[in-house]
Amino acid sequence: MEQTQPDHVVARTATRKRRSFFAALAKPQRRARELPGRAPSAAIAAAIRRQAGYLLMELSLTLAVASIIQASQLSQVNSAIEQSFGVETGHYLANLQAGMNQYIMSNWGALSTGAAVGNGTITVANAYQPTLAELIQLGYMPQSTNPISPLGLQFVSKITPQNCPGNSCTLYGLAYSTTPFTDGSGLRTDVLGAAVQAVGVDAGMSYAATPGVMTGFANSWGNAVANPVPGNPAGILAVKLGTTSGLGNLLNQLYWRVGDHNLTGPMDANGQNINNVANLNATGDVRAGGTVAAGGAVTAGTSVQANTTVAAGTSVTAGTTLQAGNIATAGAPCSGGIGASTDGRGLYFQCQDGRWVPLGGHLIGYQLFTVQNGWGVPVPSCPGAGTPAIIVNPKSFYVDTTATVNISIAGTGPWTVYITDGSGSGIPGSATAATYCAY
Repeated sequence: MEQTQPDHVVARTATRKRRSFFAALAKPQRRARELPGRAPSAAIAAAIRRQAGYLLMELSLTLAVASIIQASQLSQVNSAIEQSFGVETGHYLANLQAGMNQYIMSNWGALSTGAAVGNGTITVANAYQPTLAELIQLGYMPQSTNPISPLGLQFVSKITPQNCPGNSCTLYGLAYSTTPFTDGSGLRTDVLGAAVQAVGVDAGMSYAATPGVMTGFANSWGNAVANPVPGNPAGILAVKLGTTSGLGNLLNQLYWRVGDHNLTGPMDANGQNINNVANLNATGDVRAGGTVAAGGAVTAGTSVQANTTVAAGTSVTAGTTLQAGNIATAGAPCSGGIGASTDGRGLYFQCQDGRWVPLGGHLIGYQLFTVQNGWGVPVPSCPGAGTPAIIVNPKSFYVDTTATVNISIAGTGPWTVYITDGSGSGIPGSATAATYCAY
């Protein structure tokens, strides 16, 4: 009759055997070999069965724990990847903001007045909504820019002029995703939040609680900005553009200077006016493409140069000479003023009855000659397309019985002067020949 071992002995045996499955199986085999022909006791067999059950439970528990750990690690890896995509999308959006702000600043004059924007080769189809391709063509974005962000979002940029044109003109804009960012679990504000944080105070998004407005980073957007996407979906990512964003916002704070920092390069007003200037002091040249008007005196140490008109309310006084442009031709139409002859020889004309007329009148004396019968008179070289002319006046002469003196001129220049009597014979005498230029 077999004796049954107490339960506490069996339990201790089972505990020891759980340490190793192979050790638990090896001991009964060794026992069996030691007692050939004798079967293991029922207690040992029961212990082995219990040990096998414990082992299966432990294996199942181990697999379950390993699965949980693996699932947790995979979730952490996926979350880290999504967060990195969010951060990279923030960097993508910051680069788009920088390119758009450069576009706005470079084309401020055109955008503030509604004029076309381009570079001579291409013209932006909608200056207030340039596409990414147009920004790349104009050089405001790198050629390698992908139209899709790391989160798979595409962005559009829109500019809204306010109080334009004028001194208070502001160009405000927004670059925003055309679709919300969601995944199988729904709206991912955590990933969008990583993108917003990567950009900073200029970035915002639409939340599920308030989808109709864009909420800035840390509620930094003081004024309510409406959701620009139709339907007001939550999960829209956006960044501010224009003078109140990026470096433009910082430069606005630095606009009013007190002269404590000097310019280190040229200043370009981009075709805009500079008003309310007290004194303008220049050590070099002051050039104007249009009219220079002064209510007081204009004093120059050397030259005053204008490409078009210099206007004076009263008189213009010159210490030496006044020089007019070589623009006048005798008899040509004119609209007023004084001009020099186009041949550059210094004859001055005035506009009289809509025609250029020499300041000396229609007939200007050139040279005087004393001549006798048969002498020649040279033709004058008339400036300003004048016509040579001659007038001969008797000076002294001898008269025969015919008591007739004839003075005649032959030729069209040079001329020959003849002094004859009534019979046509030359007589002693002299005359004064004056040459002129007729206009």
